[in-house]
Amino acid sequence: MPGARGYSHFAYWKFPGGENAGMYALRKSSLVCCLLLFQSLCWSDEVDPVQAELDKAKASYESAIETSESKLLDAFDTKIAAVAATGSLAGVRLLLAEKDAFLKEGKVPLSPTMREAVSEYYREVRKARDALELAYGKAIREYTKSLQIEKADSIESELAAFKEMHRSAVAADARPRIEIIAAFYGQNVSWIDVTDKVRAAVGRAALWSTVVRTSDWGEPAPGWTGTRSLLVRYSVNGKVMFKAVWQGEVITIP
Repeated sequence: MPGARGYSHFAYWKFPGGENAGMYALRKSSLVCCLLLFQSLCWSDEVDPVQAELDKAKASYESAIETSESKLLDAFDTKIAAVAATGSLAGVRLLLAEKDAFLKEGKVPLSPTMREAVSEYYREVRKARDALELAYGKAIREYTKSLQIEKADSIESELAAFKEMHRSAVAADARPRIEIIAAFYGQNVSWIDVTDKVRAAVGRAALWSTVVRTSDWGEPAPGWTGTRSLLVRYSVNGKVMFKAVWQGEVITIP
C-alpha cells in the first residue's frame, strides 16, 4: 500500500504541552481516519487500465464497422450510376432493392455486380472482428493474472456473446446454393430445352436476374408472332421452386 510505512510515524509523534494519552490517541486516530478516507477516494477514481484498453478496442471496432458500411454504400451508388448509364432498368431496380435491404435490414447484397465491393466489406469486417476478439482475450488474461476472476468471467461472457452475434450474422448472410433442374423456352406446344444455357448463365451466383429475350435462348417457333415465356424449375438449398416469366419481362432467381 503506497505510504503504508508512514503510518508507523504516528506512534512516535510528541505533542507540546504534555497532552495526556487519551487526547494523543484521539488525535492520532482522527488523522489516520482522514488519511485513509482520502486514499480510498483517490483509489475509487483510479482508471482500470485493462478496461480502458478494452473500451478503446471496442471504439475502434465500431469505427471500423461504420467505415466499412459507408464504403459499401458508396459502392452501391457507383454501381447504380454505372448500370443506369447502360439503360438497364431491371439492373437499377435490383441494385436499389439490395441497397434498401442493406440499409433497413443489414442484408449484404448477393448480386454479381456488387461481388467485389462485398468481398472488400467482408475483409474489413473480419479484420475489425479479429482485432476486438484479441483485445477481449488479452483483457481476460490480465484480469486472471491479477486474480480478478469475476471481471475475467464477465469479459469472457461478453466475448462469447460477441462471437455468437457474428455467427448469427454470417448464417443470415449465407449465400443460397442454386441448382437449375430444368428450363424450357417457348410458347403453346413449341418448346426448346434451355436447361444447359440457364445453368451456364446462373453459374455459381447466389442471385441471378435477366430480361427474357429470344436472342438469349433461341427461337422456339419461327414465324409465330405471339409472346414466348421462360419456364425454370430450380432448387435453393434443396428446396424445389418454379418460375415462369413472359418474354420481355425480368426473371430473378431465387
